Amino acid sequence: MEKKYWDNISSNYEVEIFDVLKNDKRAIIGTYISDIAASCNVIADVGCAVGKWLPLLADQFSKVYAIDFSTACLKYAKAKYGKLSNIEFLNIDFTKPYKASLKFEAVLCVNAVIIDSYSKRETFFRSLFNSLQDEGHLILVVPSFESVLYREFIFDKCRRRDIVISKPKEVLNKKAYKHFKLGAVSIDNIPTKHFLREELLMTLQSAGFRVDKIEKVEYSWETEIQNAPKWLTAPYPWDWIVIAQKNKK
Repeated sequence: MEKKYWDNISSNYEVEIFDVLKNDKRAIIGTYISDIAASCNVIADVGCAVGKWLPLLADQFSKVYAIDFSTACLKYAKAKYGKLSNIEFLNIDFTKPYKASLKFEAVLCVNAVIIDSYSKRETFFRSLFNSLQDEGHLILVVPSFESVLYREFIFDKCRRRDIVISKPKEVLNKKAYKHFKLGAVSIDNIPTKHFLREELLMTLQSAGFRVDKIEKVEYSWETEIQNAPKWLTAPYPWDWIVIAQKNKK
C-alpha cells in the first residue's frame, strides 16, 4: 500500500482499517509491550498511522516517537494525541533507507510492512534494523498467509453447510494469482503482503535480527464472518507477532 492510499484514507481510518488493538483476543501485543517497557524508556511506533497505540505507549515509556510516511495520518494522530507531552511526531518513510541519527531502544511495528513490492519491504526491514540501538527490541506484527488459507478452508466449509457468509469467494485471475502465490492478498483491491511463518523468520534473520519468539495474534471469527456460526471456535484467524532483537555488529 502506497503513501497516497494512506493519505486518502486517514480521515476515515477508524472505520475502514482493521483495529488490531481492539480485536487482539488475548491482548498479547500489549503484554509484550509491557514486558519490554520494564527495561526500556524510549520506543518508536513505526507506521503509527492515526496513532491507536500511542496512549498505551505513552503510559509505559518516558519517550515515544510516532513515525509514519503519511503526512495526513500523522496530522490526524497529532490532533488526537498531541496533548500527550512525551510523544514526538516524525514523518519518515521506512521504505527508503533509514538515515536519521535517532536510534531507539525499542520499536513497535503493527501491520505496516505490508507493501507488495519486494525491494521496498527489504528496505523497510533494513530500516527497522538501522533505527534500533544494538540489542534494541522489535515488536513486529504482520498479516499471516497461513491464516488466509485457513480462512478460505473455513469459508468453503460454511458454503458446504449452506451457511451464507459475508465475504464472497475471491476469483483469482492470472495477474491476481501471480501476486497471491507470493503472499500478496487483495484488500480493497490492493495487493497486501501476508507472510508465511518460515518466510518471516528467514527475512528477519537476513536483516540481522535474532528472533526470540513468534506467536499468533488471534482474532474472533466475527472479524471474518458476520454472524459466525457457533461451532466456529479455535483455531481462530491470526496475524503473526515476532519479538526480536538487533544483533550487535
